[in-house]
Amino acid sequence: SETILVESKFPWPYHVLAWGSLIFLGVILIGIYIFIRLQVWMNTTEFAVTDRKIIYKSRLFSRETHEIPMTSIDEVTVHQQFWGRLLGFGRLSIWGSGRGELCSPPLADPIHIRQILSDARTRLIAPQNVDSQDALDIQDSEQFEGGEATNKKQSFLFNFSRRSNARNAHIASTH
Repeated sequence: SETILVESKFPWPYHVLAWGSLIFLGVILIGIYIFIRLQVWMNTTEFAVTDRKIIYKSRLFSRETHEIPMTSIDEVTVHQQFWGRLLGFGRLSIWGSGRGELCSPPLADPIHIRQILSDARTRLIAPQNVDSQDALDIQDSEQFEGGEATNKKQSFLFNFSRRSNARNAHIASTH
């Protein structure tokens, strides 16, 4: 039958050292994990705008690919928080008809990318509109008295420039 006279404890600096090591090494391990994860994400994610479509690819072991043709784009929205505006980065939300929403990864200069999308879409869609409108303009010009070739051409050029000016005004007002 023994009696404990004194129970010894470690001095307080050892407790500080233990907790400090846990916090410091934990931060380092978490920092290393975050660094590796971001590097893998940045190196396995692709976002590209071609003259005909938007391509977004992601993932390391499995692959996820989204493609939206320029002709299917309904709306492009830029999302920039305070730090994104200050440092020049943000995300795009792209809605395609019948395709839902595509959210981009963080992008450098998203406003410039949105402008490139708008210009590419305008170039791609404009010839289609001109061709269909061209047939209507020629039909209209043939209804003129003395529907000469010069009247057809003048009518087409006038209507084309009027449509272009209206389209450019609409594009400028949306940006």
